Amino acid sequence: MSLESTNLPSNIDSHLSHIEKSQIWPGRYLFKFIFLNEPDQLEILKSYFDCFDHKLYSNLSKNNKYISLNVEAYMNSPREVRDIYQKVQSLKGIIVL
Repeated sequence: MSLESTNLPSNIDSHLSHIEKSQIWPGRYLFKFIFLNEPDQLEILKSYFDCFDHKLYSNLSKNNKYISLNVEAYMNSPREVRDIYQKVQSLKGIIVL
């Protein structure tokens, strides 16, 4: 598996339109990420959720090479979701599920 670039929805605004219609806002939104097991990456991702009510769940891969991170965060609107995705775009090697 190559983790060269962030795998975000090709059109974030289209994705936001979908999530805006698919759930009630404000509400909980589940973010899912996979990335190389580098402590800095984990800390940076976690920091993006500091100002939100959230729960973090992380798992190491069998060989400890990758980390999967699920973040269930209470978001006020799809725009807050977009803001998180835009921050994640600046990081290398993050896969968004």
